[in-house]
Amino acid sequence: MAILRILRILILLFLMIFLQACGDDEPEIKAELGSPEYRTMEFFNAIYIEDDLDKASQYASGKLNRVMKKYGTTRAVTRYLFNMRFDTVKMEIDRSGKNLRERYGDTAEIAILFSGTLHGEKKDDYRVVKLKKKGRDWVVEEVKHDPYGT
Repeated sequence: MAILRILRILILLFLMIFLQACGDDEPEIKAELGSPEYRTMEFFNAIYIEDDLDKASQYASGKLNRVMKKYGTTRAVTRYLFNMRFDTVKMEIDRSGKNLRERYGDTAEIAILFSGTLHGEKKDDYRVVKLKKKGRDWVVEEVKHDPYGT
């Protein structure tokens, strides 16, 4: 009897550890599914968190997609195209102003804040992302540089 009880406990512990390891490692996106904000976060998560240029390219317009593919790697895209490199980064939609989203029919502009480190030094950045509705989905057309940066 005691052996069966110990065996049950061990099996339960194993299953709990196994199921916890199978959890979703993707960061939580705090935006409505299908919204321009959600697509913006998917795009940057693919680049900065998942290091997956092919996935990010799926979220980009034809022109931006071609330019990104020419760079070949997410590292080159972040360094040369966005001029925004990080070793570690956290991203969030800028909800500080009234114009969280400037949306006019089939276009939208989303402001996003980046906070992270590069070579051990804290680094913050700000970008405005221009999106266009293509069918039922939003695609990233342009990543505008920080209008307040130097």
